[in-house]
Formats: sequence, structure tokens, C-alpha cells
Amino acid sequence: MNRNTRDNFDDEGTNASAASGESGPPIKLILILVIVAVIAVFFFQNLGDAPIEFLWFEGAFPLWAVILVSFVAGAVVGRLASWRWGRARRRGRSNE
Repeated sequence: MNRNTRDNFDDEGTNASAASGESGPPIKLILILVIVAVIAVFFFQNLGDAPIEFLWFEGAFPLWAVILVSFVAGAVVGRLASWRWGRARRRGRSNE
């Protein structure tokens, strides 16, 4: 038994991490896997084409690609807004 494995057991030989409820995958990992599975099912159920008109651009693209581009654009805008908000908050604290 290596040191890391030995550290998880108490004096009676019981797995201390299991007794404390710390065993198994983290809840965040489970939630991410569930979300990825739901998104995958959604993509595979929406394989048709979607007509797109934006400014001078016109065309028909797979619906899953349109959803993916929209998701990525939303994530980028959200990340930029979060960064900007955090930056303003840090500047506000430094002026006090």
C-alpha cells in the first residue's frame, strides 16, 4: 500500500474518505457530464438545416452548428462581461 492509500484508512482499517462521504466523483463532474449528454442528445435530434440571414450574409447551415456558434458567442460575451465587471469592482476597491 502506498502512503496516499494508507492515509485514507483509520485505525480500524475502515476507509475514512468513504465514511466521511468524500468518496466517488465530485458533484461538479457529474453535473458537467449530464449537461454534455443533454447537449449531445439535443444536437443529434436537430440535424436539419436552418436558414440564416445576418447583415449581408445569407445561407443554410446545420442547426447544430448554428446552436454551437450561438453558444460559443454567448459564452464569450458572458466571459467578457464578467471580466469587465470584476475589473471595475477591483478598481472600486482600490480607490477606497
